[in-house]
Amino acid sequence: MQGFDESYDFVVVGSGGGSMCAALYLRSLGKRVLILEKMDIVGGTTGRSGGVLWIPANPFMAAAGIADSPEQGRAYLEAVTGSQPDAPAATPERRDMFVTEGPRMLDFLIRQGIELARADYWPDYYDEAPGGSEPGRTVRAKLFDIKELGTWQDKLFPGFTELPAYMDEM
Repeated sequence: MQGFDESYDFVVVGSGGGSMCAALYLRSLGKRVLILEKMDIVGGTTGRSGGVLWIPANPFMAAAGIADSPEQGRAYLEAVTGSQPDAPAATPERRDMFVTEGPRMLDFLIRQGIELARADYWPDYYDEAPGGSEPGRTVRAKLFDIKELGTWQDKLFPGFTELPAYMDEM
């Protein structure tokens, strides 16, 4: 293209977890990606929420000897979301895709060097519901020295505390 200083294969709007994963995947395919964020910090609602992932049948559960399956994850989602007409993002098809692709996404992120681990004990919110997991399905990023980010450390969504600790350790 003429008249432009730079060109990209994809433009990703927003810097939350989903957007960052999409951009990372596109980069892994050799694409040039630009992420646009309206805020002066990155992270979106993922940064605000603490950034934990709830993934049924994830590899960390299997490694810890905790039984889980896609079927249990689907049963849990059906029990807690059901058929809510005001929740089009929670259709059975979307829930099935989430349960199927969630573990694959974790594998991809790990291959890209993202250090993740299972939260030691983080029960599903409704662990007594059908398909619920009392030990929990929560995955989170491992702690790291934020100074490794250089000038980008000031661009992260501020955490709940300045302590280098997980929420359940506080």
